Amino acid sequence: MKQINGFLKEREYVKGIQVCEIKPANCQDLLERGYTTSGVSTIYPWDECDNKFRSVDVFCDMETSGGGNEVIHQLTRHVNVTLYVAITLVSGVTKHQEYRHFSVADESDKFRLFLQEPADGTLGDSMVHTDVTGIENRSLTGMPFTTYDQDNAPSGNCGLKYGGGWWFNECYMCFLNGPWDDWEWGWPWYPTVTEGKNIRGTIMMIRPN
Repeated sequence: MKQINGFLKEREYVKGIQVCEIKPANCQDLLERGYTTSGVSTIYPWDECDNKFRSVDVFCDMETSGGGNEVIHQLTRHVNVTLYVAITLVSGVTKHQEYRHFSVADESDKFRLFLQEPADGTLGDSMVHTDVTGIENRSLTGMPFTTYDQDNAPSGNCGLKYGGGWWFNECYMCFLNGPWDDWEWGWPWYPTVTEGKNIRGTIMMIRPN
């Protein structure tokens, strides 16, 4: 088996047993092998021996802070990952929040969200301990994912009402998939950012701890 740039490129059969290729499972794998430039890269969240094996093109941010839901589930299934959330305002200021333990369940469990204590940030915690916002019992941890055509929210179809998919709970204290209409997207991250018209862009990224 040949090793090129840290990756095993060829299959090898030893006594009739297939040895699967070792490919980058996430952006952290690429970073550890010397790929330090941000951009679109190909990762392989599934083992080649898995019948779900396929490549996924993702944007890897290799500077900040050191697909779809099914892909997120696979990336968070076996390793502890940190969720990094950032909101850039029209003023140019960027505020962020990190959650050290983030995972998403599979489709059979409605892509349910699991979060633990926030690690650090300037946005403040509007996903787990929402009582700090002055409004209690709005934690998103344990909430299933809702879209306009798949209502899994505890009360009413918040995805249909607010025009985007999210882990809703009565309906939300933070919501990064809101429509970009100035008048319609309220409380993107309450109470730090209360109006969508003040936002230039949002980012959600994950990486292994």
